[in-house]
Amino acid sequence: GSSVINSYFPKNHDNYFTSNKNLVEWLKDYSKQDEEQFVRGFLGRMLFSGEEVLKKVNVLSGGEKVRCMLSKMMLSGANLLMLDQPTDHLDVETITSLNEALINFKGAILFATHDHEFIETTANRIIDFKDDGKYVDKMTTYEEYLKLSDKVKDSIGLVPSEYVNYYELDNNILRFHHTYILFLPLLLHHIDVLKALRFLLLA
Repeated sequence: GSSVINSYFPKNHDNYFTSNKNLVEWLKDYSKQDEEQFVRGFLGRMLFSGEEVLKKVNVLSGGEKVRCMLSKMMLSGANLLMLDQPTDHLDVETITSLNEALINFKGAILFATHDHEFIETTANRIIDFKDDGKYVDKMTTYEEYLKLSDKVKDSIGLVPSEYVNYYELDNNILRFHHTYILFLPLLLHHIDVLKALRFLLLA
């Protein structure tokens, strides 16, 4: 709806880091406030401190780029975050910081990841893509979903409809099998799910 403000984290984000600006200057480009201390605060949430914020963005490591992108998303004021493999290139400390930030986020979060521990600690809704082009949509934690799947799979490998919602997907989505798409707040209806999936996976 018109009240949704989204921010997207692409898996490949190198094109954001081609300039010779330092981290503070780079993040100011995405800020409505020009004060350096304000921007430093958002960088600090992603563990940039001291002289680190003066590092040029075109020499950042993969993990540092991810942290910058996450700082940019926090600054955006979005109430819907969409993230494609957000833990790639991150060390344990940064993943923990990201995990805590997402858990405390007040809006809705849609993300794709292969990090099982991150899924378990962050998500409360699982959308599991299947080989036959369908997906399972279940309001549950990842661990509970795995237990449920083991218990109720029938002879053709599908989860019975009394346990989950099971949907056909169109050709635009079929190629994204074995990807977990997860939500924090239970704010989105099924039609919004499909719109968000298309935005995330086809952007």
